[in-house]
Amino acid sequence: MDGLIDELSLLRKELNALGNNFNQVVKKVNATAGKKEFAFWVKQATINQQILLEKIEAIRGVTEKFASQWFANSSPGNTSGAQ
Repeated sequence: MDGLIDELSLLRKELNALGNNFNQVVKKVNATAGKKEFAFWVKQATINQQILLEKIEAIRGVTEKFASQWFANSSPGNTSGAQ
């Protein structure tokens, strides 16, 4: 379980950093509307959005793995006491 918690912690940090980057890019998109650099920032926003979606899927996979192990260890038929 410790490995999963460590993995979730790392993914959380990565997601926070990616979210901050995405927010900065969106601010640039809004600030450049109607200007020549607008297309560049829209492209950057699209790239960052895809990275965020991929990271969210990775987090979903880890949480599903964590939940499966958690339920298996805490089920009524489990007499091993392992958690």
